[in-house]
Amino acid sequence: MFYEHLTAYENIEIYLKYMGVEVNINEILNMVNLNANDNTYLFKFSLGMKQRLAITRVTSHNSKLLILDDPINGLDPIAIRAIRNLFLNLKQKGITIIKSYIK
Repeated sequence: MFYEHLTAYENIEIYLKYMGVEVNINEILNMVNLNANDNTYLFKFSLGMKQRLAITRVTSHNSKLLILDDPINGLDPIAIRAIRNLFLNLKQKGITIIKSYIK
């Protein structure tokens, strides 16, 4: 769940405070090709943009295991490539990722 009346940056900021995690929000948003300085509210985001924000949220607190349900749903080919590269990077850091896809 996201707060539709807030920006991507604000949503991640609230989540990280709740989780007690401190990371560079600009950096993690850039990893999924979202602009931290974009003042667009989430209700104007496409499905793909919301999907990328959700991936940012789950990867931001350094879990050792990620279970993702159809993580590339709604993404365009460029975003899919960026997310796959992010997953490879996380794998190299020792994070296990389990992905399911709907057929």
